[in-house]
Amino acid sequence: MRIHQVPVQSLLVVMVLLVTGLRVPASEFTAVLGDEIAAGECHPENQYQCDVRAAPDGRTWAVTAKSKTKETETVVLLSADAGVTWRARVVPQSSDPDCIFAEDGSLHVSVISKRDKDRVGYLRSPDGGLTWDERRTVPCAVDHPHLAVDRGAASERRGAIYLAGRLFSNKGVAVATSLDGGDTWTVTKHDLGAQLNKGFVQNVAVADDGTLLIGIRGKNNILSKNGSYAGNSVHLAVLRSDDGGASLQVVKLGTLDQGANSGPGGMFPVSLALHRLGAGERAYYLTSNKRPAPQPAGLWLRHSDDLGQTWSEPRALHPSLPEGLGVGQADLVTNDQGLVCIRYYATISEVSGEKDPQYPPYYVYAMASADGGMTFSEPVQLNTQALPFSPWGYQRRVLGGDQNFSCALPDGSFLFAWTDTRSKHPNYQIYLRRVRFE
Repeated sequence: MRIHQVPVQSLLVVMVLLVTGLRVPASEFTAVLGDEIAAGECHPENQYQCDVRAAPDGRTWAVTAKSKTKETETVVLLSADAGVTWRARVVPQSSDPDCIFAEDGSLHVSVISKRDKDRVGYLRSPDGGLTWDERRTVPCAVDHPHLAVDRGAASERRGAIYLAGRLFSNKGVAVATSLDGGDTWTVTKHDLGAQLNKGFVQNVAVADDGTLLIGIRGKNNILSKNGSYAGNSVHLAVLRSDDGGASLQVVKLGTLDQGANSGPGGMFPVSLALHRLGAGERAYYLTSNKRPAPQPAGLWLRHSDDLGQTWSEPRALHPSLPEGLGVGQADLVTNDQGLVCIRYYATISEVSGEKDPQYPPYYVYAMASADGGMTFSEPVQLNTQALPFSPWGYQRRVLGGDQNFSCALPDGSFLFAWTDTRSKHPNYQIYLRRVRFE
């Protein structure tokens, strides 16, 4: 295994940049918003987790979410007509769902299979969700399993399906590879060292030449001063492979120090994506970051122009938000037309629901860039109604939860999904919205 330490700006300098309140320079766009679409329900103990994917035809959509409490059931919401009608495929005894469409339109779903001692459960539909093969397992037991498909025009493994996750043994990550559309899987386990072995795989991306990139957020170290709690230090890294996951290069990006006394917002997931830029390809690594109170949380964005071998210094993005709001969980997605889009939750406070005198609303925003992430448009609000936190108080402090993936459609528009509480029903509703930036 190769470990490469990327020289990064000292944390002190980065924090000075953040504290100065650098705003996101504006790119000029007109956002054309489609209607909000209610797709189905999920359980409020689902960590707000939902992912949306689209098939190559642009009209077949899939959304995964947790549908029952205590990590016991997941659901795949399916539409074959661009969100007009929906049906549900329930996956019993499962948790942590993810899905991906292959180039042939087949749909691949991964879960943690509770009936199989937490091994990865795998479901495949050859026709985008109309019919399903028998549920099987992938021979590894990992937390946060994430899927990706190699669509690279220059890749010798085009069509490969990848799955990566943190081993429940806390001894690193496992990368599972299928070269035959999910019929068989090869699993390789990688020891990443003490800082990263207890970390979480956040998402997976594949470059045009087949290079595999895995975003990871390493273990949290509790920092104490005179014996008292003082926040935590999060190790950030990218795992990189040019041989289909058989070997990994660990590219360390430093740490994210998050104090206990922080302003509103902040959330731990990492978002990783690639797209064509000029004659090459640019990779992006996005994290949300807390700042000392009362400053609201913002975003850090890094990029790489050599397929993840070296990375830019982290750049602070502080999008315009209503006063008192901070950025929560965020996701970065790109399209084939060269746009970069960031979707994020925004919240007022991270104080637990039980202590709040009221349940303040949260919002979902998106902003776009046409210059490789150097400048962004003003954010556009996706939800038309303020979304109150559930009286159940679930996941009050981790808005956005483990993951919330968006996707791009063939026409260049973006498709976003979020968990919505406007109905005040005990279960959350999954809402979607299609946005084109012109």
